[in-house]
Amino acid sequence: MKRDEINMEIVPIEGANLKYHNGEVVASEQEDAVILYIGHTSEDVVDEGGHTIQQTRAFCFPVQKPLTRAKAINAAEMAAYGLEDAMAVASFAAGLARKQREGRDLEEVADHDAFMSWVQAELTSCGIV
Repeated sequence: MKRDEINMEIVPIEGANLKYHNGEVVASEQEDAVILYIGHTSEDVVDEGGHTIQQTRAFCFPVQKPLTRAKAINAAEMAAYGLEDAMAVASFAAGLARKQREGRDLEEVADHDAFMSWVQAELTSCGIV
């Protein structure tokens, strides 16, 4: 998964359950999950009134409570690759390992490794260690 292929969503700017780190919304507390926002990018957009406003987008994904770094990394991978359960994650990981052993589709393996490194770095920068 290349970062430019990730579905970036608009980060909320208001809400009682928002958590901030270094001035950015990094999480939204839900009843049984935490929605994390990583990889923030800002862009100027024109609103309905013709005014230019700055909008922030990020890769967002839910993590079941209690939030841990390991659960966040797993949830990010599942969200990015459309994996719905532990069996899908195991099958996906086995497929990547097989491709690496066989020396084929190495770009896909490298893209996955780069994505996972990016997720870990973003979580660290958000204070999730």
